[in-house]
Amino acid sequence: MDIHHLAVLDHPHAEEVVRPRVDQSLAPVVLAAPMTPA
Repeated sequence: MDIHHLAVLDHPHAEEVVRPRVDQSLAPVVLAAPMTPA
């Protein structure tokens, strides 16, 4: 594991930095989900 990577994960605002990236990557899936047949 990279030391700098650990430092970023331990940063208080790490979640604020990661969450937007996750939301952007999942957005197409979330938007498409209601259109898919049950």
